[in-house]
Amino acid sequence: MRKLIILLIAIIALILISFETINTEKVASSLSVPREISWLAAGDSYSSGQGLSYRSGSCGQGLPNKNNLGSWPFIAAKDLPKSGIQIISGTPTFVACASASTQDFYLYNDSSGSPEWNSSMGKFDLVSFTLGADNINLSNFIDSCVLNFNTQNVQDNSFLNYTEPKCPTFNQISHIISNQLNGSGSKYGQFLSFIANNVVNAGGNIVILGYPLSIEDPNNWTSYDQNLGMCQGISQSQATELRQIVDSMNSALQDTVKQVNDQKVNGVKITFVNPNNGFTTNGVVTASSSLFEPSSSDSHGLCSAHQWVNGITPILNHTDSNCLLISCASFIPNQEGNIAMATLFDQVLANLSWSNLTQSSQETQNAAGTKTNKSGNNNETGKNQVQSNTLKWSVGSQISDSILTSVSCPALGFCIAVDENGNAYTFSNNKWSSGNKVSDTTLYRVSCPTVNFCMAVDFNGNAYQFSEGKWSHGVQVSPTTLYSISCPTSGFCVATDGDGFAYTFSNNRWSSGTRVSQLAIEAVACPTAYNCIAVDYGGNSYVMSNNKWSSGVKVSNTTLESIACPTISFCVAGNFDGEAFSYSNGSWSPATKISNVQLYSISCSTASYCLSADETGNTYDYVNGSWTQSNKISASAINSVSCFSESFCAAVDYDGRAFVYSNF
Repeated sequence: MRKLIILLIAIIALILISFETINTEKVASSLSVPREISWLAAGDSYSSGQGLSYRSGSCGQGLPNKNNLGSWPFIAAKDLPKSGIQIISGTPTFVACASASTQDFYLYNDSSGSPEWNSSMGKFDLVSFTLGADNINLSNFIDSCVLNFNTQNVQDNSFLNYTEPKCPTFNQISHIISNQLNGSGSKYGQFLSFIANNVVNAGGNIVILGYPLSIEDPNNWTSYDQNLGMCQGISQSQATELRQIVDSMNSALQDTVKQVNDQKVNGVKITFVNPNNGFTTNGVVTASSSLFEPSSSDSHGLCSAHQWVNGITPILNHTDSNCLLISCASFIPNQEGNIAMATLFDQVLANLSWSNLTQSSQETQNAAGTKTNKSGNNNETGKNQVQSNTLKWSVGSQISDSILTSVSCPALGFCIAVDENGNAYTFSNNKWSSGNKVSDTTLYRVSCPTVNFCMAVDFNGNAYQFSEGKWSHGVQVSPTTLYSISCPTSGFCVATDGDGFAYTFSNNRWSSGTRVSQLAIEAVACPTAYNCIAVDYGGNSYVMSNNKWSSGVKVSNTTLESIACPTISFCVAGNFDGEAFSYSNGSWSPATKISNVQLYSISCSTASYCLSADETGNTYDYVNGSWTQSNKISASAINSVSCFSESFCAAVDYDGRAFVYSNF
């Protein structure tokens, strides 16, 4: 009997073991293999780790090592496998750089000496960043208005020499935020559309972290600090204004993300995370302990009991060569702040969808192989770059029955062209509009820094402003023909005329003329407000800096017809003899012969890519310092070209036809 019982127990045990094995197999088979994705971690000092004591290099990167966790992208990457996500090579391609703006992502050189992304890096499934603060010069506001340190203070080490500074009002800064960051047509909106189209695989994701408010609400300061009216040398009014600015900036970023999402660009989803209060729609609850100001527990800004943000850290303690006044670490998240931001990022990523991702990172490897990122590590980008054979010039579209004189493309898929009959034409949704009558005479040039703002100039010296879809009446700027105009922002333009005068548009009005040359100024290019270079009929160039023009420098023996300046330290100009000249760090190169006829127009999307066109319908590419003939796209003269990027340009010709270069 006892043997029978033992036998029955053994049989039951075997059955249970078998059952458990079957169930285990079923569970195991139901678990999905972690999805491998490629991740580009870009951004400014809030992503690079500038606030970490062990940061290094010109970009202030906090890289992980055996003793340190690193900045938040590295911390976040370690916990992603828990969400069923695996990063290729186990770590993101890390390119975040202190002081970077949106333009430093793909157009201008950041502190490392190159843009954070270029087309040879290919596309990614995920792109993350903090960007926008440097678009509005937030660090300059903090240095000069909140801290009031100056060069003399640094030289004599009198860091406590404090006087209440005169600063821009909140309304003035709000206007800058609105122009730079708010709306799909702003620089920030165009930037997001560019990333969605060119940097992220169709169906992929962009995650944007907003900015901590940095300093605690003065109403929550200790009674001692409230009675003193100051915390760490910062007054209550300054703290309130700083919080208002950052809050306004975050709100603008959030609104712009919504607008760009509504356009469903390339099937890419953009998610914005406010690290102060979170949102219930992105996987972060307002009471999350990783928020800087959660709804139901302590806050963590500067002047709080447990702060995740650095206070004022003078250069005596941090000797970064690229920090002139105070250490760049001031007001930037410390290690605990980076941990908190990583946790928020992981919470959001766990709620993202990858079901519409059209490419697998494992199936498409970067044609360039590996890329050495700014930390010196080799990381697979995991993506093919856009193949050149998918990019082509369209057949000319007859949009005008007269000469098209100028075109400007401020965003991917958007341009405005003008003609000799005073009409303006818009390219959007892959088609040209009919003409919109703007002037009763020839519109010579048009310049559009955003899709919501352009300025055009005409034969009679009038300027016309395009704003929110409508053209204004003409404003008499010059008594003679305005030959050229350049607007780097919606608040600043420079126009030049046939008598050698330059006129500045600022504070919504035009200045009186400033004599720059004794000859007609044929073209002007302004990469930033108050920084321009103009060229004249005699082959001379003139530099404007802070509203002052230099004397002429002889560049060419014949008329310089065109000029483009993507940065303040680099320009390209073309002359009547088909020669091109490059301007780098204050000096002009000798002539490079690229055509046998006049170069009518030049446009540069970056310092490494430009496009020029001549009077016989040929275009020429400038790539990394060398010119090559690109295409003969027209049977007549190409009067103007404009390139938003290497993959999107437009050209207009003498016969009223417009051409678009893209992969549409």
